[in-house]
Amino acid sequence: MELFVQEMMREDLTVPCPICGETTLHHYYCRGKPVTTRVLNGITFDHDGGLWEWCSSCYTYAHYSALVPADWKSSLTVDSNKLIPIPDAIEDARLLKIENT
Repeated sequence: MELFVQEMMREDLTVPCPICGETTLHHYYCRGKPVTTRVLNGITFDHDGGLWEWCSSCYTYAHYSALVPADWKSSLTVDSNKLIPIPDAIEDARLLKIENT
């Protein structure tokens, strides 16, 4: 369970992609409306929102409606108006961050 919690709080995951085997998996939460605080398996959630998971190597992705962990912080600057199920806007923000570091 601890590995799951650690991975859930990272933007860049440490596990390989189940499709291509590369370690280029990412995920990103976007906060939506506040909800009544819930604690599940020791993790506090306080917003509804969206979750994107994708691989930068093979471009496999998934998009979900999700509860957002209260402690989630992103280092990316993503224009929420550009968010669609395909994670292009998030990947663009990730690449821009890499270019600027």
